[in-house]
Amino acid sequence: MKYAGIDNISREWQGAGKIAITEVFNVQAKIIINKYGLNCSITKKIERWSRDKSIQVPGEIVFDKIVAESVVRAKTIVGYPDYQVIKILRNIWKLPGKELERKN
Repeated sequence: MKYAGIDNISREWQGAGKIAITEVFNVQAKIIINKYGLNCSITKKIERWSRDKSIQVPGEIVFDKIVAESVVRAKTIVGYPDYQVIKILRNIWKLPGKELERKN
């Protein structure tokens, strides 16, 4: 059985002769796990894959129905400032600039 999250990552990681987008921009790859904890086995696969490839996971975005609600209402998620998912996104956004520095 295929799982979108890990399959997408695996496919984009220099598979089938493609160059990873991180190579194009000469930046280090980072993975932020979306819907964290919704499916523990998929989350563990993504974490294991990241660890095996030495890719940092600087954050996890928990599953929150408010995200789907914001899409249905055509509002940006930042219009819901009191929800945990917004606090998580803001913390990830505030990561030091060095997190996105170019590779040497």
